[in-house]
Amino acid sequence: MSSKLGVQNIAHTNGTNAMTIASDGGVTFANVGGTWTPTITGESGTITSYTITSGSYTKIGNAIMARCRFAISNKGTGSNFVLTLPITATEPPLGIFSETNTTGLTGFLFNTSATATTVTARLAGWSGQALVNGNYTVEITYKG
Repeated sequence: MSSKLGVQNIAHTNGTNAMTIASDGGVTFANVGGTWTPTITGESGTITSYTITSGSYTKIGNAIMARCRFAISNKGTGSNFVLTLPITATEPPLGIFSETNTTGLTGFLFNTSATATTVTARLAGWSGQALVNGNYTVEITYKG
């Protein structure tokens, strides 16, 4: 069955997204995703030792959902932390992170600007007091 325009299916791939327009007018975007290994640095000071446990992301259209886990074994002089993103953000990301091993810190916010390749994690209203040695989970949703 064809549409009124005589088109049965159109498929387009631009290297990042895949879009299909069906003859019934339905549009679908392919999920694009993979793994990524973020880099962790201190917002100020130096994080002496950390290990990335996992990092993955999914992109649907221009929405990106990223998740990673890492352990900081020696926070050194680092305060807060800066995390690289798998895909550049076109608007400020929304996200949470939690430290699940020693103190149970939760509810942290990310501060960044649009077109960023990194996010900075901070406790709302605090500066330099959020970083501890421990295991972290980060979940971020943003537009890219």
